[in-house]
Amino acid sequence: MTLHLYDRIFPRWLWRLPNGDGQVALTFDDGPDSNTTSALLETLAKLDIRATFFIVGSKVEGNTAVLRRAAADGHVLANHGYHHANHALYSRAALRSSIQKTEEAMTALDVQPLRLFRPPCGFFRPGTASELTRLGYRGVMWTAHLRDWKPQSATELERRARRSLHDGSIILLHDSHASGPQSLSRILTRLAAEVQERGFRFVTLHNETLDQSLSNH
Repeated sequence: MTLHLYDRIFPRWLWRLPNGDGQVALTFDDGPDSNTTSALLETLAKLDIRATFFIVGSKVEGNTAVLRRAAADGHVLANHGYHHANHALYSRAALRSSIQKTEEAMTALDVQPLRLFRPPCGFFRPGTASELTRLGYRGVMWTAHLRDWKPQSATELERRARRSLHDGSIILLHDSHASGPQSLSRILTRLAAEVQERGFRFVTLHNETLDQSLSNH
């Protein structure tokens, strides 16, 4: 099934950014991690890039400082469920609890997450969409997954990164996986240069982007 067909079947899910504006969104899943996320924030600050972080709720406790810094630096925080588990197997009540517990963990830190949910590993079922609507959330996927969760050379990651860059791309990376801070720094530095060369710009996922995407359906 093509991305375009998924977009038609599940129109309230965000699969890509609107084309024509040269927008590219960097998104990071599975954090926060006190070491990896902290190093990533340093790199993003040097490159003057804002990103969207999908947060695992059970990891909030013990990583409060890094979350507060991410919010203070202008990054957007969103919901990745309370545990990194297959939410397609969850009942509606369990899905609702996972999302709400994650939101509550962040708001307890005076950090207001955007009402976006990305299911771990991208697994969801048709009923997920209606439950998200009930909660006032919207599902988010991606156009490009760099597979940085598995060991691979920095050269291979750079190749994947260059191929992923298009007008409207939502790029999926991780801030708690095998690639590590050094590889992430190298990838992001290269991506920043490519974005500038192609006349694109990095954006976070925000309400204006979501409204524009919905208006295209």
